[in-house]
Amino acid sequence: MAERGRSLTHQTSLSSNQVVKSGYGSLYSIHYELANGGVIQVVDSADLGHKPDVNAALTGVQWRVGPVGAATRDAVRFVRGIGIDAGLALAVTSNSNITLEYE
Repeated sequence: MAERGRSLTHQTSLSSNQVVKSGYGSLYSIHYELANGGVIQVVDSADLGHKPDVNAALTGVQWRVGPVGAATRDAVRFVRGIGIDAGLALAVTSNSNITLEYE
């Protein structure tokens, strides 16, 4: 049984699609460093396949940044969290460093 009320973190610098979590929960913050042209896309889905595709418009996109015009470093905090129903999938371009805080 998963613990409730305790946030987890996921850190990656891989340029690929990843399923961070399956099932419902919340996304609380995203800390990122992106290279020129970098993109991050977070989708409410537990299906990797070709999703999330950073080059196509998708339904279920919870949050997206990019493509950035210059190297960027920032943090975004969602005070009450963004609700996730199916899961938390992440698409990241190369030369990126991302940390997600979620439950």
